[in-house]
Amino acid sequence: MTEKAAPPPSKPLTPQEWETLIEDFQFSGEERRQNKWSSLPSLFDQLLNSVLRKDFPLSLLVFLDEFSDSFFTSDDDHAYQLDRVIDALRTVVQSPIDGVYITTSFREQFMISVTSIVVSLVEVLLTVINWPNFGSDRQTRYIACECLRELEGSNPCLLSDVVGHLWSLWQNERAHASQGYILLLTMAIHNIVVKQLHVSVVNTSIPMELRKALAFLLELPQILTPCGMEFMAMVIPVAAALEIQP
Repeated sequence: MTEKAAPPPSKPLTPQEWETLIEDFQFSGEERRQNKWSSLPSLFDQLLNSVLRKDFPLSLLVFLDEFSDSFFTSDDDHAYQLDRVIDALRTVVQSPIDGVYITTSFREQFMISVTSIVVSLVEVLLTVINWPNFGSDRQTRYIACECLRELEGSNPCLLSDVVGHLWSLWQNERAHASQGYILLLTMAIHNIVVKQLHVSVVNTSIPMELRKALAFLLELPQILTPCGMEFMAMVIPVAAALEIQP
């Protein structure tokens, strides 16, 4: 996926402004207090930059952990956001503990917060693809499938628990985004077979074994489209493992 350049820097928030922002988000039941920060450019980048500058670090990490789902919407560039988070975590993990800025508790909280971000990101992407055959956002659904496929490729079997749902979503997708669903589903099945997990692909409430699912996928006319070579590269080893003749 293409890399996105970092946005131009905006004026960093002061520690006092961060305190006010955190209080507004933590003030239960008062959405208006949160919305007043919505016009702030790149709040996500501001937060990460402040953490890496060691401005108010630990409390910001706790805030990031608690409200990670507030920083992702279906319109965001999720690949860029995830890259920034991982790069920041790598910087912290590789920095020596100095007992002042980089402490054991800071490093541990950073790992916890990044995990919350990744979970929130996966949930948002799954929400995006959960509306198959909705014409106005078909390209967005396709990109969300590609983002999920990249995550699944880096973390095999991440989506194994929802592979049955992916099967159902793909069957209901009629737009060109179906290619994204096919590749995502195939990679999920590929990883399940490679890792030898005992997972069935389900269509509504009817269990369908992986063998039958792969046999069905091999008959798709879409394998003759440009995505076909990538599809076949994943599906042929799986078919061989399941003793299916393509």
